[in-house]
Amino acid sequence: MKTNFRTLILLFNTLIFVLCLVSGKAYSQDASVTILSKPTMYYFGAVINGVTAGYGETAISDVMYNNRKMILIEEKVVVKQTVLGGNLDLDIRQKYYIDPESGIYVYCDSDIKQGDLEMGATIEIKGNTAFYFSKLDKSKKEIKLDDGVILENSHFFPYLVRDFIKGNYKKKSYKVLDLMKGEIQEKDYTFEGKELIEANGQEYNTVVLNEQNAKTGVSKKMWLDIEQEFPVKMIIANRVTITISDKSIMKQITTANLDEVLFGKVDKLIGDIHGINYMEVKATIRSSGEWLSAENLTVPGQNFTCTVEDNLIDGVFIIDHKKYDGTGAPVYPFDYSGNEQLKKYLEPENFIESDDPVLVNKAREIVDGSTDSWEAAVRLSKWVSEEIKGAVPGGITARKTFDTRSGECGGHSRLLAALCRGAGIPARLVAGCMYSSYYGGSFGQHAWNEVYMGDAGWIPVDATAFEIDFVDCGHIRLGEATSFNPVKMEIIDYQVNGVKMTEEEKIPVEVLEKYKKYIGNYTLDNTNRVFKVSVVSSSLAVDIPDKMVLVLNDPNDEKEWYAKIAPMVYFTFSEEEGGFVSGMQLHQITPFLRNAEPDSIGEDVPEDLLPYLGKYHLPQANATFEVSYKEGKLSVYDPFNKRHVSLNPPDERGRWKDDENRYTFGFDQDKEGKITSLKLFAEYLLTRGDPAGPIIKEAILTHGIEAGKSQYYELKKALKGNFVLTESTLNALGYELNKEGHMEEAIAVLKLNVEAYPDSWNVYDSLGEAYKKSGQKEMAILNYKKSLELNPENENGKKMLQEMEAGNKEK
Repeated sequence: MKTNFRTLILLFNTLIFVLCLVSGKAYSQDASVTILSKPTMYYFGAVINGVTAGYGETAISDVMYNNRKMILIEEKVVVKQTVLGGNLDLDIRQKYYIDPESGIYVYCDSDIKQGDLEMGATIEIKGNTAFYFSKLDKSKKEIKLDDGVILENSHFFPYLVRDFIKGNYKKKSYKVLDLMKGEIQEKDYTFEGKELIEANGQEYNTVVLNEQNAKTGVSKKMWLDIEQEFPVKMIIANRVTITISDKSIMKQITTANLDEVLFGKVDKLIGDIHGINYMEVKATIRSSGEWLSAENLTVPGQNFTCTVEDNLIDGVFIIDHKKYDGTGAPVYPFDYSGNEQLKKYLEPENFIESDDPVLVNKAREIVDGSTDSWEAAVRLSKWVSEEIKGAVPGGITARKTFDTRSGECGGHSRLLAALCRGAGIPARLVAGCMYSSYYGGSFGQHAWNEVYMGDAGWIPVDATAFEIDFVDCGHIRLGEATSFNPVKMEIIDYQVNGVKMTEEEKIPVEVLEKYKKYIGNYTLDNTNRVFKVSVVSSSLAVDIPDKMVLVLNDPNDEKEWYAKIAPMVYFTFSEEEGGFVSGMQLHQITPFLRNAEPDSIGEDVPEDLLPYLGKYHLPQANATFEVSYKEGKLSVYDPFNKRHVSLNPPDERGRWKDDENRYTFGFDQDKEGKITSLKLFAEYLLTRGDPAGPIIKEAILTHGIEAGKSQYYELKKALKGNFVLTESTLNALGYELNKEGHMEEAIAVLKLNVEAYPDSWNVYDSLGEAYKKSGQKEMAILNYKKSLELNPENENGKKMLQEMEAGNKEK
């Protein structure tokens, strides 16, 4: 058996699937397999945006497969990554049975798991036919293999070896069967030269090849070893670098934040995003997924000038969408059966299961009674916008997004396309980027929809952005299956609600006066993170550090300020006598979809509580909260803290709280009264002012403990609202100094906390911990006892006291 390091192609295919987010039972092998040799193991790693975020592990063995000697390749790939704080980790398993003479597989199988999404495919080769089965939608198809079609695998590359190492080809195209999509695509290879490179502690003489997918535009650069005929290194889409490695790579990976790849910063903050009605953007963008040209980037509502070369866009977009009012919309329902151009936008496709009976019935229910196609389309868009919560990765496919009631922009858009098609309205998903307030103003990869309205043509709508019957002019359309990889983005000009914006936006004096008492810095409790409150586009706005600026609607009757583009987030303010705003609270509502009945129901459950019992799932964290009945109360099991939380009856707003007010829950129900989801209301406290901890710490470490104390007392005298000196602030500083090995300084700070908050059991507990760590047991015991006097339920204090007193007795 020839065993080379030919394992990189799997990770290549995997990462392209992930980074281009808009892109039953299998045919049975009925095979007998006997292992003939001990597996040989190989490893490789992937770097995304400078972070080693993935590894691959490959086992290669000789086997007997259906009484034929074969090479078995079994592969595992792990990629750790996040987008907008959501987990996008991947786990891929793949295997090939390969004919050792031809290097062609006779059977391959893949399984991909990302969050709750599970997908994959199998291909079995019989003669000149490939039998394809999708594990995602259970579809099957037979693919005729013409002469010359390449069956790619991750071990043998005989066609590249033959033509570019043993031969003298400078350029050649191949027809390749794509495992994920089950379709034949064309790939072009170009010889770039020869290069000596180092990888995995060795030197390799390589042939450098450029690969370009003729259908998707995806590019790859490969260094193919001349002697052993394997790829040593690859660079994919100018984003991902894959290199041969060893087993240690498995312990080296960390999480890559794809926000840094997928967002093009422009450093221009626009508050009223929905009001953007004109924008001019100078952009340099790399894209893949389909071939682009300057001509097809000019569409109704968008004009592009300059160049596109090998899917590198470099030019100026002018976006000027006019809002459609439904004039001339086709009647509903309308018969499109004679229009071949619209046929594909009425039929199901991968991830858009528009023929699914559940989706079709729901679509018909929503549009029932619509007077025309525009009213029907807007109803569907409104339903998706209101019912599907934002989540990464969410459901991804239309049906899974519907089932989980959660999804990113792709999930929202696929579901809306499926519902429209199920209702007989032509619809398609389009992709590109959208302006947002992330990172002080940026363009991020985004997907939305276009619905066909007869003579009015294709009308864009964006259910994800709550633009149910329009899209703002911060949307740049690239295509129907494209990715967005920004190189440089610059806003040249824009208008909001018809008003041309200048470089320095002038906030009216009356607006500043209206929000004056809220403007300032607020420090998140127990941290040094500062949230800045200011006025943006004549509205109050909160800058979430290192993330985004949330522009707020004015408060409702409950004095809650909801974010304009994030309705699951709102803020409240604390006011003292005289109107001084002393603090702010950030509230986040997280929904958990009900996905299962309880395992069992006791006979003692009151009838009015029965509807709430069940299991509620959070897809982005892969966590399930179970609601049950315990000790006369409704109880929620928190899987993160591994505890049951007993809830008191709901208040007038329908919110259930525990005795300690640490948890607040609510429930949603449908129009029939059935409970559909559980909502967790999380609250984060912020105190007005800048954190005092860093200032005190600098004084202590620079000039000593006494200087730090003086700084502390000086800051306490400062005007209210300038600095934050709370119990948790000093406690956090004490722990920080303790962790850094400054024991004496930590104790001094924690003693200041005891002085300031003598009735708090927690300050004595923290001081006791510091004394214990410094070896001063008697002082530690004294403080733990004081903590327990104030709070007999302090379990940590009990445990520490027992340990130290037992140690003293042994002596």
